[in-house]
Amino acid sequence: PAAAANATRAATAHGAPILALTADRRMAEPGVFAMGHAAEASATRIVDFAYRRGVRVIAAIAPEGAYGKAALRGLEGAAAGRGMRVAAIQELPRDANATAIERATAAALAAVAVAPDAEGALFLPFPAEELAPFAAAIQARHRSNPPMLLGLEGWDSALLPKLPGFEHAYYAGADPRLSASFRARYVAAFGEAPARDAALVYDMTAMLAAAGRSATGR
Repeated sequence: PAAAANATRAATAHGAPILALTADRRMAEPGVFAMGHAAEASATRIVDFAYRRGVRVIAAIAPEGAYGKAALRGLEGAAAGRGMRVAAIQELPRDANATAIERATAAALAAVAVAPDAEGALFLPFPAEELAPFAAAIQARHRSNPPMLLGLEGWDSALLPKLPGFEHAYYAGADPRLSASFRARYVAAFGEAPARDAALVYDMTAMLAAAGRSATGR
């Protein structure tokens, strides 16, 4: 976010439009187009899904930083609009150790468990590759019948079904068939798996190409 903000200031000072690769939609303004994983909107989608599945109480553990804060804004706004209770919110640094994660997870699970008359859920807007310590902490307390687990587009990974307790987790993301098609084409072209933001950069480039053709009449 800081890099995007610095680049935006430099570009707008010279009257140049900019595409900012950031999850913070608050950066969008005339001439500044914020392109990124919209954590706030995605959180609203997954909370709405959980509500329709009967969830009425949610606890959340989010990464520190702009992405985590955006996810929490979406969670709190959506929960308030549907009359759901956010039982606990915690933010963890991205380098939190296993002990800190275990404690945060235990507290979040306890907060959800205090409402036996309502379906509970745990919201974890971390990328799939950072979920293993959470999975271990959840399994230590809920080997059977864990609360519903909710995430965002960072869960769109082959790693997710391999995590204990995450076989039936839910996340807001792109159509998995389209994601799989993009990954297959990327591997065929470059011989390696795409980085997490590769599809987003591809879409940005395609959008610019389409805009250029439209401007030139081609």
